[in-house]
Amino acid sequence: MAVGTGNNLQELERSWFAQKAGLADRAPVNDAKRAYFISQIGGASADIKSQNDLEKQWLKKIIDTNNPTVKYEANELPTAATPAWTKEGAFTTEEINPAGILHIISDEVSDYGLYYRHGLSFSNSVGATLEVRLKIVEADEEYDCFFQLLDGTKKHEVVITNTSVTLEGSEPYNMDTTDDFHTYRVTGQGSPSKLYIDGVLRITQTSGNMATNGVEFGNVTPTGSELLWDYIYYRTDGAFLPETQVDTNYLSSLWREAVASEGLKPSNNISENKQTFYRNVA
Repeated sequence: MAVGTGNNLQELERSWFAQKAGLADRAPVNDAKRAYFISQIGGASADIKSQNDLEKQWLKKIIDTNNPTVKYEANELPTAATPAWTKEGAFTTEEINPAGILHIISDEVSDYGLYYRHGLSFSNSVGATLEVRLKIVEADEEYDCFFQLLDGTKKHEVVITNTSVTLEGSEPYNMDTTDDFHTYRVTGQGSPSKLYIDGVLRITQTSGNMATNGVEFGNVTPTGSELLWDYIYYRTDGAFLPETQVDTNYLSSLWREAVASEGLKPSNNISENKQTFYRNVA
């Protein structure tokens, strides 16, 4: 199938989507877009009436097809997951509770924590994104709960206690982490790390140096802690906004991510990324 043709974004969009949807070249572009989005998404998702929402779902499908997110859903022990996590440190109580949550209890006397690791290489210049959803039952001391991206150049590390969250030596963001499950997303690209809590940017911090590569989560202190992990997701092809960010920023981020996932060079301009995509992706 041919790529889009035209001298500007409007012409490119009309040409590309008309071909994809099997419509005449002069068909209304919004009709062609909607027909194609629905054909690609399918199922209940295609019932969404907003074309903007359909566009986001279509882009996410492209991205996940080209660069799948690694998803640990915590419905089995990390060492039994695919891909399997390596368990580091002394043994602590670990189980999957009836709700499908990874439940870790650290023994205050004998244990020196427990953490899990995926050892893999990824690029600091490209960036990476790690998101976890968890609830703190008890974490009095620093490093009773942590998770981090290690990109071989920098470490992007989040530390959580009962009352605060810290990003790689930042000033603490004070909150009650025990009241419910919360979603924490850390992104790293170049020097800065960014931490989003429940979809809101809360901390930006200069990253510390670290030559190690990998993704880690757990507890590495000899004090007692109890943690409930609902999921751990990560990807190593960019530093991406959470979906709850301002809509235009999120859509722009998706277009940038989609262009990169096709092996093309993205820009920071959504119109330029659209034109790159339509001119090169058949």
